[in-house]
Amino acid sequence: MKPHPRIRKTVKWGGAAVSVVLMVVWVGSIWYAAQYLTAFGNGVSVGNGRANYFYSIRSDSPYPEPIKYVTRSTVPLRWWFFGLRSGPGWFVAIPLWFPLTLSLMATAAAWRLDSLARARSRAGLCPKCQYDLRGLQAGGKCPECGGEGSRSSAPDGADSV
Repeated sequence: MKPHPRIRKTVKWGGAAVSVVLMVVWVGSIWYAAQYLTAFGNGVSVGNGRANYFYSIRSDSPYPEPIKYVTRSTVPLRWWFFGLRSGPGWFVAIPLWFPLTLSLMATAAAWRLDSLARARSRAGLCPKCQYDLRGLQAGGKCPECGGEGSRSSAPDGADSV
């Protein structure tokens, strides 16, 4: 399997950005809550450390148009998942620490894989099978797995940049 440095770089930096945004939203949701309700009673909200989704099958709406608002949060921080089914609809709440944790784990794995690939490249190893490529001609293929060598031919102990 060929390594994908572009994907790893995208996951690494994109995951870091998503993690920062999720952290800001999570901390901000302690003090403020934002909600969007459609005319049919469906909606999403963020507040009290959770992201909430409401779904209702109502044809008689008390609201003629969608409602959007931001308000001060008065309920304490909620730490766990919650779901409720009542009548023709349901409500689901996901604590924001959960997607933040998933994002941080994926980002940390991408950073670790990227640092290992850089270390292997600097050490003169094949990025695919870790075969020692020192002494091979520049741009040659790995004799072990056939992968592309990333190190130029340099004598042992000499670093090429």
